[in-house]
Amino acid sequence: MRPHHPCFFAKDKAAFGRIHLPVASSCNISCAYCRRDHDCAHENRPGVTSCVISPEAALDRLAGALEDQPHICVAGIAGPGDAFSRPELTLKTFELIQKHFPDLSLCVSTNGLNLAAHAAALHDLGVNFVTITINAIDARIGARLVKAVTLNGKTVHGEAGARLLIQRQMDAVEALLTLGFTVKINTVVIPGINDDHSLFIAKRFGAM
Repeated sequence: MRPHHPCFFAKDKAAFGRIHLPVASSCNISCAYCRRDHDCAHENRPGVTSCVISPEAALDRLAGALEDQPHICVAGIAGPGDAFSRPELTLKTFELIQKHFPDLSLCVSTNGLNLAAHAAALHDLGVNFVTITINAIDARIGARLVKAVTLNGKTVHGEAGARLLIQRQMDAVEALLTLGFTVKINTVVIPGINDDHSLFIAKRFGAM
């Protein structure tokens, strides 16, 4: 029987819950549209949070949430930065959850820049679901959406940065599919920039 996830399967939304744990403290790309200054009771986008917590604090928060909401079946990391900008925090959190709550499904959301190198570790830790935000597969369009990309201490701007990000995202998706992950591609549609391009993104990854 497949694991449940209300973000991946429509039929799971009514009966199953998920919790996002804000342990990703930094980001490795600078998106032109990104804002993280919202914090109110009506703000529920993944990645927006009041604070960043440690892996150990995340475990405590998860335990409390499960006591209060036993229908939660998925624990995920989706911000506020990128889960693999500091991968050790993400992997430690999943290690603790797997040890203490082995029946939970695990998920992670990321921009994919530094994901491929950690795909095997995620698999070993029992992560089931991965969401990658991919807003362009054309570097000219991507350069209008991403101002800078930082990898291994080097920051790349413009089309070169977008090209690097796109290639790393492609590599990550291939690595995940090879290992049997359930993968979802998210696209942030910006009118006048990538709205006409979004269909090509869907077709490209839908064919994989």
